[in-house]
Amino acid sequence: WTYPPSWQNAKDAVCAIARSFSYTIVKFDGNLIGYGIVDKIKGDIVQLAVHPQYRRMGVATEILLDLSKQTKSLEMKVINVDERDQALNIFLKKMKFRVFVKQYEMRKYFSV
Repeated sequence: WTYPPSWQNAKDAVCAIARSFSYTIVKFDGNLIGYGIVDKIKGDIVQLAVHPQYRRMGVATEILLDLSKQTKSLEMKVINVDERDQALNIFLKKMKFRVFVKQYEMRKYFSV
């Protein structure tokens, strides 16, 4: 990834309910170059990543197409897209995803 997944979509969170998800992996010469993880029922894409050397070659598009076949949902959503991740945002817009909610993470620090 350019930016790691949010805590809700991080490895530990996904592994805790692994049966809820399907995944697609793409390898080239035996090396993992991309993958995606989708909720089987809701169609939420919780992780999508392509190695930087293999971007803009259709890998992510193929991953999305395969993930769409692995969910019962009639739509797919990408949850918690980091607005700093320009490459992902550009790709998703190209694929006709649209922003339907903007949210902010708020913090309060306490002195010890």
